[in-house]
Amino acid sequence: FFIRYMNNDKEDLSSIRTYMRPIIEVMETTPIHDLLLQMQKKRIPMAVLYDEYGGTAGIVTLEDILEEIVGEIRDEYDEDEAPPIQHVNEYHKIVDGKVLISEVKDLFGLHIEEDDVDTIGGWIMMQNHEIEEGQHVEAEGYEFKVLEKDAYQIKRVEIRKMEQEQEEEKAATV
Repeated sequence: FFIRYMNNDKEDLSSIRTYMRPIIEVMETTPIHDLLLQMQKKRIPMAVLYDEYGGTAGIVTLEDILEEIVGEIRDEYDEDEAPPIQHVNEYHKIVDGKVLISEVKDLFGLHIEEDDVDTIGGWIMMQNHEIEEGQHVEAEGYEFKVLEKDAYQIKRVEIRKMEQEQEEEKAATV
């Protein structure tokens, strides 16, 4: 329709209105609870957010709000992603860089300091600001190897108990 219209094969513009839906317009500082109530009341699943200058700051959907409340919602449009924690064995895991340090500490029984960061990727960056893919840091008998990294964050990390530590632990249990 739009291409025909732009090519001067002018149709009645009222026909495009059948495809248009109303949208909610709010300031980006609107509390999420208020926006959710407005979306429910008007039965409109999307809102345009405006910044303090009146420019478009973005859009937010009902799904975005629900994901903030309950976590990631997978649907038919989401790409298959690796789970955040892949268990290779007891001493070896591959984790998403966004996994919380507290989860890694619980998983391996570690006592690493969190240093004002929340994720394992952030913690590794605090240990070595210039770390690259393939490089690692060591802590408490574990090696934290960067498997995937972009310019701003560590995406995937391999955590492996170092060989000497594994052998000492096995010898202690025999």
